[in-house]
Amino acid sequence: AVSATFALTQQLELALAQQVAAAIMEVAALTGGMGNFRFGASSNVQPGVPYFPVAAAGPGMHRSFAIATESDALLHQAFTAAAAQCSSSSSSVGIFAAAEQHLHQLLLQHWARLETAALSLESAAASPSSQPPQNPKPHPGGGLGFRYLGLDSSLAPGLDTPPLTSSYEALGCCRQLGGAGSLAVSGLITRVLKGLPLRLTGYCGLMLAVCEDQGLAAAAAAGSIIISQLLQYSAVCGCGLD
Repeated sequence: AVSATFALTQQLELALAQQVAAAIMEVAALTGGMGNFRFGASSNVQPGVPYFPVAAAGPGMHRSFAIATESDALLHQAFTAAAAQCSSSSSSVGIFAAAEQHLHQLLLQHWARLETAALSLESAAASPSSQPPQNPKPHPGGGLGFRYLGLDSSLAPGLDTPPLTSSYEALGCCRQLGGAGSLAVSGLITRVLKGLPLRLTGYCGLMLAVCEDQGLAAAAAAGSIIISQLLQYSAVCGCGLD
């Protein structure tokens, strides 16, 4: 499949934005909405974000790369483990502390290996033994090879993974996303994603994309999540229709 991304200039050109928006609407009508996963637009987003549709390089980013993953399954795994730990009669750890600890450790366990591989690629490409291109152009990272910008730790939903709502429910401190405790859980997730001791780039946070996550879409359709709640959660994370 081919993806196309259009990064508009920082000063939004309304005529161009309207043309791109019309194209997006036509793609949605022709493909039942699925085509929009491969066609998108953004404006006034800093370069270096690896997530579609805002992934784009910028000045000084010659031969650079960044990494993004679909890791919402790790959130569900971490919260399930935290709930199991706290249900034990011998546990003296609070549910929020356990959730933060499990999520931090699990993400670091998986993503540290990605960073090691990316830094190895950066180091190997910059070594004198690698074959330099003709008329090489050095970049701010030094050397002539690839520069690793970092990992965007944002949690992106997958099509075959537990929905985000299931992760909130698995933790047990709120019956459902939208209920009491949801704001605190959202803040906890954001805190972990932004505090990982890795080379990070991009947004690095929780995004409640209502139309992109099956559980969120179902909750919105059922009225469990309303706009005023999303506005409240936006104090600690991102929210959007997507």
